[in-house]
Amino acid sequence: MRLETQVKQNSHCAIFSRNYSEHLDEAVEISNNNPRQIITFRSSVVWSSAKKAIETHGQRKIYFATVGDSNLVRYEGNLERVELNPELNLQTVQELLMYCTESTREEGLWEEVGKVKVKTLYVISNCQKINSPFPFTHLRKLLDASPIDDNFSYSYALVYEI
Repeated sequence: MRLETQVKQNSHCAIFSRNYSEHLDEAVEISNNNPRQIITFRSSVVWSSAKKAIETHGQRKIYFATVGDSNLVRYEGNLERVELNPELNLQTVQELLMYCTESTREEGLWEEVGKVKVKTLYVISNCQKINSPFPFTHLRKLLDASPIDDNFSYSYALVYEI
């Protein structure tokens, strides 16, 4: 069965991704002050399936393991919005970029020559550290219920919500 069909049929889908601990810790601090405050992150990958999940079912749970750390899911939040192929000249993109963490606020859409361009802006809220971190290999992919591969790197995956 295609992933798009799985997304439509499963309201318990969630997203798994990686991000840097400094950015996630900032997101936790923001969320501790106001859980509904949105926080914008960037990706060099097009998150089309995640966008479809939100369009179909509304906000989704998002799980994060940190880049360069062990393979533990240490953070979770709510994925509120996904903006594909953002363009700097669009008002909505400018507004979303105002909600980046302090450590990423000046990154724009990675316009510098030679750098991979931002393909997705994803907006989260209520980012929290998980009390009992768990290996991301415990998450099951929505497509075929197999575990996420232990060498998963920077992209994202649709998974079943825990």
